[in-house]
Amino acid sequence: MKTITLKIDENNDLYEMRIGMEIYTLENVYKSKYGNLFDELNMAIETEWDSQVWLENRLKENKNE
Repeated sequence: MKTITLKIDENNDLYEMRIGMEIYTLENVYKSKYGNLFDELNMAIETEWDSQVWLENRLKENKNE
């Protein structure tokens, strides 16, 4: 079993991924076998964030009506 740890910046972009004892960043992840995983996780985080923001905005709009 491996542990995966993700670090996300203030713009909700993935900037570091640790798998086991290895650390991957934008500088080295695409030279590894984890480049696609990094991209997929980054897109999933961004999609989740966009959905959350959209929902919060809709709730605010409904509250103001």
